[in-house]
Amino acid sequence: MGEMKNILGGLILAGAFCLAHAQSSVDISGTVNSAKGGAAVAGAKVFLAGNPSITTTTDASGNFHLVGSGAVGVRNGKQAGKAELSFKGTELSFTVPENNTPVTVDIFNLKSEHVRNLVSRTATAGRYTLNAAPSDLSGGLYLVRARVGKQSSAFKMTTLGMNSKSSGLFANAAFLRTGLAKVSADPVDSLLITKEGFKPFAKVLTKFTGIFPLSINPKLPPGDLKIVSERNFPQVDWGSNVDVQVWDGGTLLKGDYAPSPFEGTQSWLVTMVAAQPYNAWGFVSKPGTPEDMSAWKDGSMHLAVKGTATSVGVTMGSTDQAGGNSVKVDLRDYGYLPDNKWHESIVPLSAFTGTDFSSIEVYCGLVYPVMADTAVFDPDLFYQVDDIYWKITK
Repeated sequence: MGEMKNILGGLILAGAFCLAHAQSSVDISGTVNSAKGGAAVAGAKVFLAGNPSITTTTDASGNFHLVGSGAVGVRNGKQAGKAELSFKGTELSFTVPENNTPVTVDIFNLKSEHVRNLVSRTATAGRYTLNAAPSDLSGGLYLVRARVGKQSSAFKMTTLGMNSKSSGLFANAAFLRTGLAKVSADPVDSLLITKEGFKPFAKVLTKFTGIFPLSINPKLPPGDLKIVSERNFPQVDWGSNVDVQVWDGGTLLKGDYAPSPFEGTQSWLVTMVAAQPYNAWGFVSKPGTPEDMSAWKDGSMHLAVKGTATSVGVTMGSTDQAGGNSVKVDLRDYGYLPDNKWHESIVPLSAFTGTDFSSIEVYCGLVYPVMADTAVFDPDLFYQVDDIYWKITK
């Protein structure tokens, strides 16, 4: 099953941290540090979702001690927590929020024909990571459909049929815990941390004593904001919440490509391989830490593209668009031509229909070809991308 992965990262509750669970007793202490730089966060409000009257603030060193009396339970009488399904390469990750949750994982081909069931059983609460590509699965494109309780998602997967590490992974139908709660993982309440200038953070508490990994990130400054650019703009933080992912298994990236960039001294070069007649990759937030980009929802994305690829698509994706379900915008509609010359595109974010900009997981995803492109694939095609940034206006 692999070891549990910390999908929350960054800010931690350090030192003595305990939850004295009783019907009317709360006693929680810890230290709050920023995910960006690890500095102590003073003056942050700490309280419980189920009983906000039990509250305190962190001191100059980021320490807090939350105590009080009152009903401590699951908010609105419902179990808290989400499955947080994600997929990278051939690795499926998800959270089981409560004990005795039914979990199924199935593989389908692109004709929606069922190929194989990988998991079908109930699971205890915890974080799980599975390799979804058994070694005897023939090479090709598949859909991995995962259901955890009432939540489900589908993800595209490419396999070359050579993944020996997954051999026998499910032979004994083993579905072991990965080590979250030691006694019981029934949600008791959610600890909330807020402070002006930071995104609010919520963490489900459980019936055991231990240290919780948490995360709180500063809000993005509204205005010109870059992700790949050497302009003098504020930048989404590569140090804490930006990853680069390749979703098709074949795209080749060179992130420090220097010859003839659009601006500055570097750009990104994307090349193809004969066995992979499409490409899909992008700049994403780290799992479990989407960015609130609501300030830009009426604005625009700017990017420069140069190449011979017959078409290039661009997308932004939110948490609820798992599995590549976000809208792909054809950059040919915004000035791109396959003439190996730079073309600057300005895409209104309103073009990404259905995207929830308060929970962005894909800052900028790029694909080739777009759906309307009927040209014959040529593995010698390429494209170069540079100067990606957003403005809060169109």
